[in-house]
Amino acid sequence: MIGQFDRLTEFSYSYAFIEQFSRINGFQFTAAPFLPSLVLENKLAFDVSLASRNGMLLFLQFKIPSLRQGIRPCTPELHGVTHFKVQLQDVQHRLLRNLQASGQAVFYASPLFNEHLQLSTAYERGRVLQESIFISPLRVPAGRHSIVYDIHKNCYFCSEPQRIPLTEIGYESFLSKIENQLIDKSANVYDRDIVFRLLGNMRDIIRISQLDTDRLDETKFSDSPISGILYLARKYFKCQVIFVKQSDPSI
Repeated sequence: MIGQFDRLTEFSYSYAFIEQFSRINGFQFTAAPFLPSLVLENKLAFDVSLASRNGMLLFLQFKIPSLRQGIRPCTPELHGVTHFKVQLQDVQHRLLRNLQASGQAVFYASPLFNEHLQLSTAYERGRVLQESIFISPLRVPAGRHSIVYDIHKNCYFCSEPQRIPLTEIGYESFLSKIENQLIDKSANVYDRDIVFRLLGNMRDIIRISQLDTDRLDETKFSDSPISGILYLARKYFKCQVIFVKQSDPSI
């Protein structure tokens, strides 16, 4: 049994993840992340959003898995295999799917471990991202689902088991998708019209999901559309926002 101080937390994993992501050649952060407290998690859908000056917002929801030993998994391919399980929240999953469908880059990120010592080892080796899986919400149907996977990244979503290929969830695929979206200027976070459109899309997604919007703080939208995006991301999407841009190869 994992002790209280041995158990991995979302905060520790997200901090190590973001710190190592900031060191990857080709990317630069231009602002520090906001890490929401666990108190906010029931009403928020994202943990981190990484924004690129060259054309994107990257939304990440960090998921800490439970270790499954001697427990029958939802798919026979993992019978007798120690594996991990992540439970997706129905409402948050629907929000994430809708946001990705609107053209944003959205991923679940989950590690191949669930103990703090294992995180420390991965961090010291500079392999926190490499020892994670990345799943696009649109890859998993709407509804109440779980994701199961082993240390070799054999990954399935349930209720009715379907395999998610390694080519879709690995570190290299994750970086490739980010780079491709950076090239696409259609979501440039510094284009005023595009940012206002994103803010409107986020409000529409929340409204369509029939979430309580009566307590929206309209003052959060008065300073700039970015302020409104950050507010909605934190309140409804469990979101962090970090502004990132591609590194200048001449520097």
